[in-house]
Amino acid sequence: MAWVTKIIAMQQVDYRLAEHAGCFVAPPDGTPTPATSTPGADPTVDYRLRAEHDGALVWMGSGLSAFGLRPGQRMDEAGKQAARLIMNGTHPATGARLVPAEVRAHDKAQLTAARLLEALRIEAERRGLPDPAALLDGKPKQQRQLASLTRQVHKSGDAYRLQYDTLHRLARAAGLDLADVYAPTELAEARAHQHHRVNVRVRGWDLVADLPKSLSVVHALMDDSDARELRALVHQAKDDAFAQLEQWIGYAVAGRDGHPVRIATGGLIAWSVEHHSARPVDDTTPGDPHLHLHLTIANLARCADGHWRAVANSGRDLHRHAKAFDALFKARVRALTRERFGMR
Repeated sequence: MAWVTKIIAMQQVDYRLAEHAGCFVAPPDGTPTPATSTPGADPTVDYRLRAEHDGALVWMGSGLSAFGLRPGQRMDEAGKQAARLIMNGTHPATGARLVPAEVRAHDKAQLTAARLLEALRIEAERRGLPDPAALLDGKPKQQRQLASLTRQVHKSGDAYRLQYDTLHRLARAAGLDLADVYAPTELAEARAHQHHRVNVRVRGWDLVADLPKSLSVVHALMDDSDARELRALVHQAKDDAFAQLEQWIGYAVAGRDGHPVRIATGGLIAWSVEHHSARPVDDTTPGDPHLHLHLTIANLARCADGHWRAVANSGRDLHRHAKAFDALFKARVRALTRERFGMR
């Protein structure tokens, strides 16, 4: 079954440019390395675990032409830097911003809002006031903030967090000190990060093109020539299914007369990487044989009007079509391997 992972942090991008995507063994020093067989092991197994047969990054998508790139081109170090810039929403050649960032306070600058709400309730009782809002009489802006905070806490409980400076201003307006509400260490951390901002825009998605275990077994038992041909057929199936996925989700949404409308784009921008093993269950054992592909899709495309926008209805249509992509990819693999090898 294909599944989709949202990519937000640049660390997630670098992870998917490291040519292993978590399918390698991590030794004690923490550096991901390809899994290797023990000395004297079956040479077929050893061949399947060697790094040179795994991890090549390949560009995908008709939208690459906007940057002078082409599908099927292997990604070198310059290509990896271009991928980082693209996933950051900027042009890989000029550095110009193509899509706006979505900036918010750093997670470490946020505190659990329910704690302050409870402190305000206790303080109102102590003063004999009917409710916490009475602590803010004559301060309509802070009363509106308190009402919003109360609704969110009732909805999300302790999961609702607010940045330090917002909570500080609200507490000060009510005559409270945050030092009496939060532990010194967490308060100090929030205060230290109060001016830090992070981009929380969805940069893209990781779509896994999965295959049945039986095909991984067949791949492991084939000689080198047939194994290479089998993998080429898998990539052909990937390209065929991805071309259809572009038709399904390769559009943007813009407002027109107050209504959202679809706008055609030049296509998706993506890259793929091939893996032969599953994620290891521990730090020393190689993962099980598992032939599969990771497709990293950037959340931007150049529209017919020349503007750059997010794609796939903010990713909702990618999730909606993941099962269809998975079914089409597997069907193409079955058709191609039956035609070439007589597999059933």
